[in-house]
Amino acid sequence: MEKKKLKVGSVGEWKSFGESGGKVKTFQAVVSDGKTVSKPMEFKIFEETFDPYLVKDKIFEADVDTTQKGEYTNRRILQIYIDGKPVKEAKKGYPPRGKSLEERKSIEAQVAIKKASDLACYSMIAPHEILSYAEAFREFMNGNLVVQKDDAFKVATQHCKQK
Repeated sequence: MEKKKLKVGSVGEWKSFGESGGKVKTFQAVVSDGKTVSKPMEFKIFEETFDPYLVKDKIFEADVDTTQKGEYTNRRILQIYIDGKPVKEAKKGYPPRGKSLEERKSIEAQVAIKKASDLACYSMIAPHEILSYAEAFREFMNGNLVVQKDDAFKVATQHCKQK
């Protein structure tokens, strides 16, 4: 990815592609480094946020992702800067997946109880130890109890005896 100074030339129309209904718009622009100006090159945008800035003779800086496929060069605009400021806000991590903190804790507790119950069913622990082991499993799931693969049962047993 490179930041380039572009001067917009001709601008195409939005076109749909693929089954998901994606849209692309192509435009011609020249690249200037302050000393030289390139011949017109084709660029693509996939973000409608950039559309208002694609006006003939408009000059701006842009992050350009350039890929070569055979004899074709694809130049995709990832960000446009006006007066040094980005026009598209950066994404901030992954969006929540619909589970609240309470729901996640409830699911963790259910999984921990189930796993501890499984141990009791296979006579690996006594029935009265189920809650202690479930608590150890929850500690492990929350990252508060670190164990090596071969030592998991031994560490869980020691943790339960401490409680």
